[in-house]
Amino acid sequence: MAQQSHVVDCFYQALGNKDLAGAQACCTPDAEFWHNFDAVAQTLEQASQGWSGMFQHFQQHRVVDIERQILSDESIVQRHLFLLAGEDGVLKGKACCIFVSLEQGLIKRLDEYINLAGDLTVDQVNPITAGLVR
Repeated sequence: MAQQSHVVDCFYQALGNKDLAGAQACCTPDAEFWHNFDAVAQTLEQASQGWSGMFQHFQQHRVVDIERQILSDESIVQRHLFLLAGEDGVLKGKACCIFVSLEQGLIKRLDEYINLAGDLTVDQVNPITAGLVR
């Protein structure tokens, strides 16, 4: 589990640090990124442009409250809370679920289901996904 999880952790850590090269290094050159809100499979280059825009518009972005299951040696499903803080510093949360396919330890495809219906109330100190029972 640690080996499959490591690359996903490194990927989101790089994005949180606004490290574009670090995020790209976690992916295969032909990686694809799909989002439920536009149903478009982006290339690594296209996704990188989106990440750069996110870096410019949000002073903070990170994933917390992670629940992850290993489906196979090369696939993971993860539920997390995606946190964003804009110029006003207000922290907003979006519930997300990702399916990740790996190839030789790198992200080959990431399908992201993100709830854009509204922002979740986020506790600044201990953010958790609202309604999750553990």
